[in-house]
Amino acid sequence: MNKNLFLSLVTALAAICLPAVQAAPDGSLTDSNIRYIGRWDRQDPQVYHSYWSNAYLRTAFTGTTLKAKVSGGDLVFIDGRMVKPVPCPGGENLTPVPLSPGRHTLLLASAGQNEELKFQGLILAPGAETQPAPDRPLIEFVGDSITACAGKDGTGDKNFAWESAEALDCDHTRIAFSGVALTTGYGFFGDKTGFDQWYFKFKNCNHTKDQLPWDWSYDPQLIVINLGTNDVKDGKRPTDAEFALAYAKFLRAIRAAVPHAEIVALRPFGGYLADGVRQAVAQLAASDPHVHYVDTTGWLKDTDYTDGRHPSVAGHAKAAARLTVALKPWLNR
Repeated sequence: MNKNLFLSLVTALAAICLPAVQAAPDGSLTDSNIRYIGRWDRQDPQVYHSYWSNAYLRTAFTGTTLKAKVSGGDLVFIDGRMVKPVPCPGGENLTPVPLSPGRHTLLLASAGQNEELKFQGLILAPGAETQPAPDRPLIEFVGDSITACAGKDGTGDKNFAWESAEALDCDHTRIAFSGVALTTGYGFFGDKTGFDQWYFKFKNCNHTKDQLPWDWSYDPQLIVINLGTNDVKDGKRPTDAEFALAYAKFLRAIRAAVPHAEIVALRPFGGYLADGVRQAVAQLAASDPHVHYVDTTGWLKDTDYTDGRHPSVAGHAKAAARLTVALKPWLNR
């Protein structure tokens, strides 16, 4: 390569990256102003690995520029607007266009279903600092790929769970794997992927700053379940009564694990085994007034699906708008 051309390319790259700052990140892994949401593996002292679907972190910061030491797919929202990070040596520039002076918010998420975000810290402009992000109620969404994924060709935030929770100003985590089924006989709940082990044996977090660095809490206010679609596959569709037994067992296990949450069971999008879900909720609601059923009939039309099962981007948005209204009363209890 021509030497002058090479120098020009290096200069151009430097221009879109942040100016050199101190080597140590201002926002380290144990910065008390960083709030981690979802499932995070903390065994590596240099890196936090996020798991589940769209595990993310939130914080606030001052200054006009921000760089993250991170690898893996990511979604970046600054002041509520999505931005596209610019890869730079040693990290990613999250503010390729400098911000105005003042306080800003950051949400940094893994990009999609079952992807992880490897986070090592934040680097701010000299003199800037992280600041506490407001605490928000936590909603846990439990489901399959419908809950985990956005509509076809949509980014990870174009999903009914993400959109409804953000509309309610809540934190949110998605415990969701493709193919999760409750009754087809492949596991504790019939799931081929080990969903039951992930859900009940691995701990999520929504920590507060006084619990850093190693103590984590998990206290969702709402648990929203959208399961049943995958139980109609492979010629093994259960009867409504059989599905109700499996679903009720699942609800009881969740209640035992998370005793204080409002549990909300959705009629599966598309109506799969809706009567079974309704029967299961009726069994528990007789003695537990904090278990609820939400009838999604009429929320989506056939044209709101990409393949008859997964909503499109527009379908997710429609479902999110309806779900936002349905969930609001249980957040105010």
